[in-house]
Amino acid sequence: MTSPDDGWEHTRKGDTLYELQRFKSLLDHTKDLIFIVEANGKIVDVNESSLINLGYSKDEISSIFDIIPRGYHENFKKIFSTKEKSSIEAPLLKKDGSFILTEMNLDTVKFNGDDYAVIVARDIRKRKKLEDELRRSLEEKELLLKEVHHRVKNNLQIISSLLSLESMNEKMKNGTFKETQDRIRSMALIHEQLYQSEDLARINFRKYVEKLIKYLLHSYSVGKSINMKLDVEDLYLSIDTTIPLALIINEL
Repeated sequence: MTSPDDGWEHTRKGDTLYELQRFKSLLDHTKDLIFIVEANGKIVDVNESSLINLGYSKDEISSIFDIIPRGYHENFKKIFSTKEKSSIEAPLLKKDGSFILTEMNLDTVKFNGDDYAVIVARDIRKRKKLEDELRRSLEEKELLLKEVHHRVKNNLQIISSLLSLESMNEKMKNGTFKETQDRIRSMALIHEQLYQSEDLARINFRKYVEKLIKYLLHSYSVGKSINMKLDVEDLYLSIDTTIPLALIINEL
């Protein structure tokens, strides 16, 4: 003879079992690799995605340390002992001897009074490959842009030199060649500073003004008769803003 309480208990256990089975089904259908691990590294459960991606059967992996390179063991032991949420990039060993680079998120849960680590690992090989391609592309563009600035600077320097030679053959009383030469040199200095800078989009205007004024003083053979005193903050301006300002300074 059963009591109503027995029936309720049976129903409750049935509901719990259903929820566990449903949860297990969800874990098996996710693309992430999920491991439930004891504090000593023993694998209590693993989802289907882990077995498919790594190529093992459940009986072939008994410990998380079997599939993690030795160099990472201490890190994992430390994480297990602190019981804190952690994230780490680590490779997982496949059955064929190759590795899957993963981003692992680790957390601890308590079940029936015992602590377990839940490890959710995501394959990040495609992401890393894309990041490497983007980084290489950016480096190539930076090198190309530096080369463009270098060539522009050299071409402006050549034009300035040609004007200087031409002015020697002309009776230039109005100084037109000299003024044009200074304007060209002002722009050449911009490209020179951008070529030497890590930031190819902006220029330190204070440093640029210092170089420009020193050049102009030297160009007009002022010598030490004029002392230069600048009160300019460290402003970073785009090349489109710097060029007209440079020409204004040149005219002053």
